[in-house]
Amino acid sequence: MADRDGEAIAFAVVADTHLEADPGAVANVRCARIMEAIRRRKPAFVLHLGDVVHPLPDAPSHPAAAALAEAEFAAFACPVKYLPGNHDIGDKPLSGQPAKRVKAAFLAAWRERYGTDAFVHDVGALRIVAIDAPLLADEPAAEDALRRFLAASLEGRGDRRLVLATHYPVFLADEAEASSYDNVVPGCRRILLDYCRDNAVACVFSGHIHNYLYARRGPTTFHGAPSTAFLRRDYSELYRTADLAEHGREDPWKLGFLWVEATAEGIAVDMVSLNDLAAFEAGRLPLALDRRAVNIGANLRHDWAETIDLPFNPPTGTFARRTLRDDATMRMIRELGLGVVRVPAADLLAPERRRRAADLSHLGIRVHAFTDLDAHSRRTLAEVDPAALDTLELIVPQAPGAPAAVAAFLDGLAPPAEIAIGYLEDYEAAPPAYQHAIGYGVLPPAAEFAAMRAALPAGVAAGLVAAFDIGALDEARIAAAKAVAAGARLHLLLERRSASTTAALGDEIFPILVERALGRAAAHPAVSFILDTFSTFDRSYHVRAGLVDRALNPTAAGAILRSRRPAEAS
Repeated sequence: MADRDGEAIAFAVVADTHLEADPGAVANVRCARIMEAIRRRKPAFVLHLGDVVHPLPDAPSHPAAAALAEAEFAAFACPVKYLPGNHDIGDKPLSGQPAKRVKAAFLAAWRERYGTDAFVHDVGALRIVAIDAPLLADEPAAEDALRRFLAASLEGRGDRRLVLATHYPVFLADEAEASSYDNVVPGCRRILLDYCRDNAVACVFSGHIHNYLYARRGPTTFHGAPSTAFLRRDYSELYRTADLAEHGREDPWKLGFLWVEATAEGIAVDMVSLNDLAAFEAGRLPLALDRRAVNIGANLRHDWAETIDLPFNPPTGTFARRTLRDDATMRMIRELGLGVVRVPAADLLAPERRRRAADLSHLGIRVHAFTDLDAHSRRTLAEVDPAALDTLELIVPQAPGAPAAVAAFLDGLAPPAEIAIGYLEDYEAAPPAYQHAIGYGVLPPAAEFAAMRAALPAGVAAGLVAAFDIGALDEARIAAAKAVAAGARLHLLLERRSASTTAALGDEIFPILVERALGRAAAHPAVSFILDTFSTFDRSYHVRAGLVDRALNPTAAGAILRSRRPAEAS
């Protein structure tokens, strides 16, 4: 959304700076570096989602930390808008919480310093509606106060798009989840969700959990901002890896802020990490995350929409588990600029994966699902509805009866936009050998594929799946595959797997091969290039290099994609 003069609006969303009274504290140093980078990009304003300081409101060092924070943010030439967090004014009412609840004296001190704890801020064609989340409680008085504030926020709105800001996330994984230390209480949550739905709220920004979140409900996208200071230890449990520095609290890819660019076409939200600051200052990042290379994709071998139960552990989850989605996978799919993801069709039986697939489709990222032809797979597709897929890949044997088997399999099913055929190697005809690997994506004779195309439902686009070792990808092989496809869409699976079960994954060649594959993809825009694999797979028989590591941070190969995202808007 542009401002009243038609110019784009860019602003920064920061959260959980957790500044200390000691100027040399790690959190303070990180915050100062990030704020310097943001100032150089000259945002229209800065939105702070709370937990400005770390000492709790009644701690002796709280006033000194607040004064230091005020001096840090005073360097901005643009407005800085603050809403309070629990470290600023106290926690919401919750049994077993680790800090004192909101008190009148804490709230008065905040208002004296910042003027208000809830506000409506208009900038150009945007209206920012910021609520005081620690005041929200499952009590009639709190709910009534919230309804009144939200109703008043619509006065004089005109055609401005709404953006909602809150310290606590409205929800973590599910709208119906129980109240916890980390979300808005259920009664007020329902009021906020209704407000978003009824008024087509564009975005909701939240902090508190120090972790990136992404969700979409109706017209609204929900964005959890990272902390500038540290990753909370409980949320580092999301990543299947050994502890990083500070027992999981320090991972520079997980710390940073959100950069928001609002244009007439919509609102693009990027996370900028500590590792991105130099590129951000130079204007190279962020590219809008909804910009992508439409013919570059990846296999998602690991669960790509996982919900994880965090350990019950003090101080923030002493007596109950909290369930959270793995949104870092979603973040990296977008940041790497992938235009297609390849998954088993059976994945889409799970409601959370179906919802995540809808999120991907909303962003213009195609879902390519594959399946074999057995009876169980057919029942799966009948439940999933293959018409919701961009591409359905059928795995078939090289056999004279394969076209008839495909026609029988598809009979009565709603067809997707495209059906792609991938052929299994004929082991019976192969020389005797101990293979311990599946030969897939082999090129059939052109006449065999032509017969298969004739067996597909009328009006459905046809595709051919071919697999190559990424190191063997060259123009001759692409030409040979195109000749067999004969005008059908070609999908190339590009594998990079170790021939040794003991090989290390310090694969210095893989980034070079990915760079070359990107060049081939640019030269063949009608061909889909699917890299294998998205996340490093070092616990399989064949070790596979990935675009992200097990902590879901970019590898050297992933960094190639991330830096080569095209600039065209979606």
